[in-house]
Amino acid sequence: MKMKFTIGKKIGLGFGVLVFAVLVSSLLTYSTLLKSIRINEKTANIYTPTVNTLQDFKIMIINSKTLIGNWISTQSNDNTPDKNMLRSIHNVKYNEIKSSLNEISSKWDKADLIILTEFVLSTDSLFAEQKSVMSSLNSFESYEDPMIVMEIKPMMDEGGSIVLQTERVLRNLDLLITKYQEKVLTGGEEMISSFTMFKTFVITMGSVLLFGGIIIAYFSIRTITPVRKLKDALVMMGKGKLPKEKIISGTDEIGEMSDALNGLMDGLKETAHFANEIGNGNLAIEFTPLSKEDVLGNSLIEMRKSLQLADEEELNRKTEDEKRNWATLGLAKFAEILRLNNDNIKELSYNIIQNLVNYLKVNQGGIFILNDADKNETFLELTACYAYDRKKYLERRIEIGEGLVGACFIENKTIHITDVPDDYIHITSGLGYDNPHAILIVPLKLNDIVYGVLELASFNDFKEFEVDFIEKVGESIASTISSVKINIKTAYLLEQSQIQAEAMKAQEEEMRQNLEELTATQEEMAKKNRDIQGIIYAIDATVATFEIDMNGKILTANKLLLDLFDATLTEIKNIRLADLLTKDFLNSNQYKDLWETLRTGKIYSGEFEHPYKKGIVWSKDSYAPIVDNHGDPYKVLCFVNDISEQKNISSTAENNDKTATEIFSKEELKKEEQKNYDYDLDDE
Repeated sequence: MKMKFTIGKKIGLGFGVLVFAVLVSSLLTYSTLLKSIRINEKTANIYTPTVNTLQDFKIMIINSKTLIGNWISTQSNDNTPDKNMLRSIHNVKYNEIKSSLNEISSKWDKADLIILTEFVLSTDSLFAEQKSVMSSLNSFESYEDPMIVMEIKPMMDEGGSIVLQTERVLRNLDLLITKYQEKVLTGGEEMISSFTMFKTFVITMGSVLLFGGIIIAYFSIRTITPVRKLKDALVMMGKGKLPKEKIISGTDEIGEMSDALNGLMDGLKETAHFANEIGNGNLAIEFTPLSKEDVLGNSLIEMRKSLQLADEEELNRKTEDEKRNWATLGLAKFAEILRLNNDNIKELSYNIIQNLVNYLKVNQGGIFILNDADKNETFLELTACYAYDRKKYLERRIEIGEGLVGACFIENKTIHITDVPDDYIHITSGLGYDNPHAILIVPLKLNDIVYGVLELASFNDFKEFEVDFIEKVGESIASTISSVKINIKTAYLLEQSQIQAEAMKAQEEEMRQNLEELTATQEEMAKKNRDIQGIIYAIDATVATFEIDMNGKILTANKLLLDLFDATLTEIKNIRLADLLTKDFLNSNQYKDLWETLRTGKIYSGEFEHPYKKGIVWSKDSYAPIVDNHGDPYKVLCFVNDISEQKNISSTAENNDKTATEIFSKEELKKEEQKNYDYDLDDE
């Protein structure tokens, strides 16, 4: 029995082949795309960012080398753009790049991480050395120190430490950059190979699908002969043509299709008319879609809305372009004015305010510059005023914080007033005498430092783009004023340095003479020191001496004193002066007088009885206080003269005298008794 090959089976077989082909194509496409995505992710997330970041690192190192070279070779103040840029590299740019590298390097190989660590450490060392140079050459005057210059300049010469470290970092950077550039190229080659295979497969599957489509078309044409007229009409409509005659409809499904097609043709005619009107610029024409689901009709309505919006945006764009061109031309004009008049603040101020009033077409304006010649008394000085093509010769001084101008200077913000008080300012013109309708006060600031204030008055309000323009011009004016002040100050400092150089030359001559006198004095003092040293040696060889502090502690003693008391230096240094005196002397007023005399810086002399381990030593001592630079005693030099032998002889003589006196007294008493006895006998 033959199998009946129905249209449904034919269509099913055809669509089955198509589905299988699409499924295989989808799987291969998915596999190819997945591989490409993995390669692309590595390239986009690892290799390319790594190359870009390392290139940024290399550029930063090269820039830092150039900037530190300029720092060393160009004598300038500390706050220049190049020096600020180098500080920004050290403090900001380097940290940002290191942060990016730390984030990317988590996916690197270990060998690459080692190279990264090496050149980061080398960069830290390089920047530390650069910061040392920046610290040494931190002012205009430091460039004139020959010791600093001789130490630092060789660092940037060939073979210098900074040059060698920079080359070391760049070599490591080039290694990594080359490696990851090769990885990017390898990834690209793999993707090209994958897509080449995919291209071959697509061509093959396209051929298969084309063959299957031909088979399906063959069987389909044989089954749709009744709808040929509908097909012809649709083909004509597909070519953009609308049939002139309507298709005759019936009562079956083909008839319903004919009715629908006739309605579609009518709707397309209306849609074409609507589209032509829009093309002719008639965006106000009315149009009703065939239904809420009319894709073409609703799209045309949306297109009309987009065109209307585009017209509005074009008008706004032209207006914005005109504003930008106006501002750009104005900035260029004032840049030229500032460039030509940058050596006289008065003349510069007049040229600025004259051109600004005329360019903005306002009625009058004034420019106030900060006068800080006296740091203890700063104020805002009106350096130029202009109105109605005439230069105004006014002298006006405004204190900091006084009025709107002073407040603008303090707050560092633009003040825009449209409700101007009647007594604020008056404008005289050919039309009469009236108050301005708007006042604009703008600070002349650069890097948050205010150098002055710009005040403008007008009968018309200031537009936002005009305010922005004036603020930008204000920054340029502030920069020029800053440069002019620096130039004036530099000229003054140069003059002062020349005067100081002449004074230093005179001082050097005076110092030379003083040095000669000092040399002669030192030679005389050396001679006196030798004489004094000889005297000290002689005293030390003939007189027992010791030193005590102001608390009585013995500091040192010479050999004669140690021999006198039969003691070692260690034993002497462990005792106090009080240990060498008797208790009776310590409790006497004489001991108090001793210290009171010494504390006043006077010499004290007297006889002392010193107990020691073998007996008593009598000495005649002299205590001489030694004073510091302020005249205050800080130690005492004691001279000890042993008089024990004289004391013993004197004591023996006294004892002999006493004995002789006693014997004489006894003899005299006997004689007196004998005489009295004789008197008694005579009386009897």
